[in-house]
Amino acid sequence: MSMWADMPTFDVQEFDLASDDGCTQIRVALEANADDDSRLDAALQLHHKLCDSMSRPLKVSQRFVQCLTELVGSLCIPPELILQSKAFQLSMDQDGSRLVQAALQVGDRKVQAAIVSELQGHVCEMVGSPHANHVLQRIIELLPPAAVGFMLEEISQRWSPDFVAKHKFGCRVLERMIEHFPCAPHVFPVWSQFLDGLLQNAATHSYHAFATFIMQHLMEHGTEEHRQVIVGAIFQDLESAALDSHASGVLDKALCFLQPNEQFLLASKILEVEGLLPRMVASNKSAVERMLRIANGALMSEAQRQLSDAYPDAASKLRALKPIFGNKVPLLEDKCEEFSFPCHSQTMGVQVLVAPAPMSMASATSDAAHGPILAVPKQQCMVPSEWQQFRSNEEEKFWWDATVSQVFDLWTSDPHGSGALQCPSNW
Repeated sequence: MSMWADMPTFDVQEFDLASDDGCTQIRVALEANADDDSRLDAALQLHHKLCDSMSRPLKVSQRFVQCLTELVGSLCIPPELILQSKAFQLSMDQDGSRLVQAALQVGDRKVQAAIVSELQGHVCEMVGSPHANHVLQRIIELLPPAAVGFMLEEISQRWSPDFVAKHKFGCRVLERMIEHFPCAPHVFPVWSQFLDGLLQNAATHSYHAFATFIMQHLMEHGTEEHRQVIVGAIFQDLESAALDSHASGVLDKALCFLQPNEQFLLASKILEVEGLLPRMVASNKSAVERMLRIANGALMSEAQRQLSDAYPDAASKLRALKPIFGNKVPLLEDKCEEFSFPCHSQTMGVQVLVAPAPMSMASATSDAAHGPILAVPKQQCMVPSEWQQFRSNEEEKFWWDATVSQVFDLWTSDPHGSGALQCPSNW
């Protein structure tokens, strides 16, 4: 008689799979039969039980499917046996989708390939499902592009790039493709052609509720050519883009991911439209914070002038700007007469430091008791907005890394007076 005959056996019929305790009981039973043969037998029984449950609406067996997800996620049972021939049907269900995603997450390449093979031919149906689209996203995240190129082929055969970008679930799948597929034409030409077709209507997409996220993703993950096309599209009507609830997100990404000199040029073009910055503040547009982080020297003075004209007193400025910068930490009320902002911020993944204490402007000497003292030159006159006339990137490093509070600390209370300040060029 073999050792297997003396071990307790797993019988799925013994468990109440609809109860909250059923999953715990199954886990205990699997731990008592920890060898590969017993787990294989348990997986086969659970698979047959799942097949029987799926002959009825899956909501009837909701707790059972949730239990299987927990068991697969904890590697108690082989995921390839549980999902065999049922991957697509499960993907179309809310709880079943989570089970398939768990199997993809814990499975090796062989398991993942087996699941993917069952989904081929069903991609467009899955894109249109509020549940199955998450399975497609997980596959794109976990498998190399060469293994999931069939998705792009099936989508392209049925839909145009514009349709997918504007689809409330299709845009999510495209976002994952943009993140994980190589955009270089010589590496993945089919994908490159798809993006070229998408960018033909970059202006329209920037204003769309769903397609705008595709444009924003291409600004962040695309090539320099993609960025230039999108920026050129929103430049056609910069004022409308800056005030639109969707296109302003594309503008914000442009101010983050363009080359520094191009960011300055874009910021200067925004400030050339009289009163546009205050209107962006009033409509709480995300691009405002980035604008004020980029503005320096003459641009900073112009930004201050427009804000001071629109909000003549400190209280109104604070009310307008606080929703943009947040109120998570104490305000720097003693740092600046006109503005008070949080001294901590997290912008685009960059950890921002606490603003240092302001230095005295009385003398160019240092005092051992009071720390270093700086002499600050007078504000220079307004210069043309062409980026060639800005200082080098290295010289702008302070402004690139500075918090908004540090920038505003350098503003005078009278932007038009002769006492307006400019940051020393060696910062």
